[in-house]
Amino acid sequence: MGLLPDGIMRTFSGQVKITIVALIHDLVRPNSITSAPPCREILESCYEACNSRSLCLSSIIQDHNIEGHTPIYCAIINGPCYVEGENQVLAAPLRFS
Repeated sequence: MGLLPDGIMRTFSGQVKITIVALIHDLVRPNSITSAPPCREILESCYEACNSRSLCLSSIIQDHNIEGHTPIYCAIINGPCYVEGENQVLAAPLRFS
């Protein structure tokens, strides 16, 4: 048993998930495509946060939580952002899905 009651832990895990969904949404929105966000580093941090709360980043990435679509779909539709010959916005989520 943890130090905090289960209800508080579930609430905290829910807040972590909400934050991760918001970060992923920011990565794949059209405005971020032109500025080349550090996608891999952000998603690695999201992965670590998920692991610490027993959440599955792969499931979050595959959820239809951005206007009824997956983040990968949005990354494709919003266009490529190539850094060192790789579409950063698309490649990073694919590594974690």
